[in-house]
Amino acid sequence: MIQNKQGKGLIRLGWLTVLVVYIVNLSGFVDTLTGSVTGCGKSWPLCNGSIAPWTWDIHAWIEFTHRALVFSMTVMVIALARVTNITASLGTICFNKGVYVTDQSALEGD
Repeated sequence: MIQNKQGKGLIRLGWLTVLVVYIVNLSGFVDTLTGSVTGCGKSWPLCNGSIAPWTWDIHAWIEFTHRALVFSMTVMVIALARVTNITASLGTICFNKGVYVTDQSALEGD
C-alpha cells in the first residue's frame, strides 16, 4: 500500500484519467447516436471556423463538449505518462493519439 502523498496523488490521477476516458467514450457514443458528429461542421479542430460554436444548438453543444473532453483526456494521459516517468513511451503515446484523432476525423468525414 502506498503511504506517501505523492503516491496517493498518482493513484488519484490514474483513476481520474480512467474516469475521463470512460466519459469521453460515453460522450462519443452520444455524439454518434444523436447525429451530432457534424454539429461543428467539417472544420476540425475548429467548430464551424471558430474556437467555439456561434450557435449553440443541441448538436453543436454535444459535438463541442465531446471535443473538449477529448482534449482534457489527452492532457491527462500525457500528464500521467510524465508523472509516472513513462518518458520512453511518451512519444509513442502522442503519435498513437495523433493517429487515432486523424483516423476518427477521416471516419467522421472532417
